[in-house]
Amino acid sequence: MTPRPRTGRGRPRVVGGAGAGRSVAGAHQAIDAARRAGEPTDPTGVPTPTDPNPAVPGPAGRIALRPPSDRHQLNRVSPKSPPKAENTIILPEVRDAVRQDIADIQAGRVRWDPGTNSYVTDGGRRYKVEPSGTVFPVDGPGFVRLDRSEYKALQALIRHNGDLAAARASVARDPSIPPGAFERADAVYAHYRK
Repeated sequence: MTPRPRTGRGRPRVVGGAGAGRSVAGAHQAIDAARRAGEPTDPTGVPTPTDPNPAVPGPAGRIALRPPSDRHQLNRVSPKSPPKAENTIILPEVRDAVRQDIADIQAGRVRWDPGTNSYVTDGGRRYKVEPSGTVFPVDGPGFVRLDRSEYKALQALIRHNGDLAAARASVARDPSIPPGAFERADAVYAHYRK
């Protein structure tokens, strides 16, 4: 790290930086522009929908929506992904449809179900929204629900490149993963990296 130039009183002199030579408002605008530049985008580089619309029912009318976390995307599940009591996996075949669903939710083209606090698409996929704006899949075509042990079994299969025997052996001492967990995990793994 390069040391900052010092002024005569021992205090660092700020050189350049956001808003240098501008007003405080200008600095805030530069910081906001930098923040927007770092907002998440989908894998094709298209920015995720970010404009809330008060006419849209549910949370999408108040906050900008963000795509589901990687732990829900089959091709992005890693051994470090946190397994939860219930885990919904998005199969790669519906990745583009999910992206369109999120855009439709933000635009108000998807039915809001206040009884379940979820959005239901015409295709039958259901989503909920976390307080942060992150959308997560609940159920529907192209989504697979796994319990904690099945999710851990899927992680073991991914870690061992689909080798069922090696995956089973690697978790043989883990009492939270019964042998039956590998049946569903193996069926989901069949869609991996397609």
